[in-house]
Amino acid sequence: MMIESINFEAINTFANWSAWLMAFLVGGFAGFVYFFGLWLTLKKLTISNNPALLMLSSLILRMAFVMFIFYLIMRNIGWQGLLIALLGLIVVRFILTRKYKPEPVNQSVKQAATVAAVDRVDTAKPI
Repeated sequence: MMIESINFEAINTFANWSAWLMAFLVGGFAGFVYFFGLWLTLKKLTISNNPALLMLSSLILRMAFVMFIFYLIMRNIGWQGLLIALLGLIVVRFILTRKYKPEPVNQSVKQAATVAAVDRVDTAKPI
């Protein structure tokens, strides 16, 4: 079966463990670059003349960077390293979202948005 073909002795070598640690760290770095780029993009979105182009170009650049890093890891370490790098990216995502979580919206802001929505409906002209 499948279990019989796994070489457990090769998994426990120091070279594999150090390569997996490096994959985890590089994946975490790729995650940091990805989410920091997203944060910068969202900050610049309000002052941009063309926000759609900014979002699209930022997405393409960030994804290209992460996919290139993952390609290098896959090529040099293998699919196990790729999974560990993905785990590093996810860990960085959780850390950053816990540290920079959005502030809760005040009740007055919610009420103002509700009033504005009701005003738009009341002043709408029938077709």
